[in-house]
Amino acid sequence: MTALRRLSLRAADVRMRKDIETAHGKHQGRPLYFLELEGDVISRAEVIGLDQPPSGDPQLSAVIETLRSKILPTIVQRSIAPRIALSAEGIHPSFNADPASSFACHAIEALLLDHWSQESGISLITRLSRGEPQIVQGRTWLSDIQVQPILGPQDRVRAKVDPFNILDRAQALRNSFPDTTEITLDANASLTGLRDKELEGIMKPLEELGNISLEQPLARQDLVGHAELRAKYELPIYLDETLSSIGVLRSVARYGSADGVLLKPARMGGALTTAQALDECRKLGLAAGLGGMFEGSLGRCVNQALAHHPAVSLASDIGAASEYLLGDPFYALGKPGLEGD
Repeated sequence: MTALRRLSLRAADVRMRKDIETAHGKHQGRPLYFLELEGDVISRAEVIGLDQPPSGDPQLSAVIETLRSKILPTIVQRSIAPRIALSAEGIHPSFNADPASSFACHAIEALLLDHWSQESGISLITRLSRGEPQIVQGRTWLSDIQVQPILGPQDRVRAKVDPFNILDRAQALRNSFPDTTEITLDANASLTGLRDKELEGIMKPLEELGNISLEQPLARQDLVGHAELRAKYELPIYLDETLSSIGVLRSVARYGSADGVLLKPARMGGALTTAQALDECRKLGLAAGLGGMFEGSLGRCVNQALAHHPAVSLASDIGAASEYLLGDPFYALGKPGLEGD
């Protein structure tokens, strides 16, 4: 539990190393928001979100407004009441009522977990990995924007695609990397609505290239459609935007909609819920990894801690934020936003 003395929301503008085109918009730069809590120690956490998010996710502005108008004032008011202290465990059930609240809860929870970790001397890795820390010796590299590293045998290359460029992009990447390197094509649901013949004209050539996987080809709610793709074609299917709760995760396993899931902590409502979802993946025998949202260094730390959970078997988005952002925004904190004493 945490006693609160001061709570601030701060902002910094950062640029991408390269512009990136996705199925839901073009990303050139972005504001990054941070929460800062002063209690017995000072802790910080990032507010995750995008200005042009995938369908179903809230805009970053909506997440900030939820924090400003609903969650932060309530937390400040609670902290004034006698014998009431803040805990990360109480955030998710109190506020997680809609997508913007879910993303906002993730930020508050991460802030309190950072505070708890500093006070207890126990690392976030130890807590989120259930005391069994291990990590896949591989990671994902987003070919569109990240500085190219030397790839290891378990690393996975990802690329944003749409129906118009998917085959050309897949061929170019397959020509650029060894056959042993898995290439994941992230469609952000852009193959939704294609006729069977059109899908076949994409899926069959991808099968022939070898070691290609698809991430979120269809709409997030289309569990049956994803299951049918898996049954008809040999390409592994990973789901991303679909995963917003443990209940949905169980449905994915029940329908056989995915070969693996890529969990994003903000979409799940926080790191603690994501760790519980990973516990569930372990029970279900479902391959799992962590997905990213162009976080700054603080947000990326949460992914890196969760990647040590023993259920994580897929290469995850855990590379340094400086690979796709110009500079480390943590050291460029800007103007104060909302403050409470």
